[in-house]
Amino acid sequence: MVLDINSKTGELNRKWQSLPGYGSSAFQGRLQHKLPSTDGFQLDISKSYLYHLAGAYLVTIDLVTGKADYQSLKNTLEEHIFSGFRWSTGYAEDETHIYTIAEMNRLELGLDYIPQCIVAFNKKTLKIDWHYRFEGDWVKTDIPQLANNKLYQLSGDNTLYIFEKEE
Repeated sequence: MVLDINSKTGELNRKWQSLPGYGSSAFQGRLQHKLPSTDGFQLDISKSYLYHLAGAYLVTIDLVTGKADYQSLKNTLEEHIFSGFRWSTGYAEDETHIYTIAEMNRLELGLDYIPQCIVAFNKKTLKIDWHYRFEGDWVKTDIPQLANNKLYQLSGDNTLYIFEKEE
């Protein structure tokens, strides 16, 4: 459940608990029509909506209208041989992109491990503009860091990767 509470009065303004059509039928359907884990939501830099890249979905809660919605990103993920976005407690973000970690489809690649990539997810087109595969390595930290037009990601081998956005 996500709550909108007035910080001055403590009053409950709104709450979101269900999302018709979203969720899994696993566990006798108890997860159907429920929001994904709330610790994965992040406030967009515009401060007008919450979002969560949950598996193969983009889940949003518009804080102005109060509407909760989701969009399937299955086709976008399949274009890059990704199985889904890795669960995360937060994201790096700028005006145009969300930066996070995706997991590649190990079965389609014929591998016995799950390759991981850092991705730039375009907020407007809902496509992945670029990704970098950590070949022979893995992603150590959950949340990429963004500062001064550079994106930082630590790998499992303690190698710091630095990506710079082209103008």
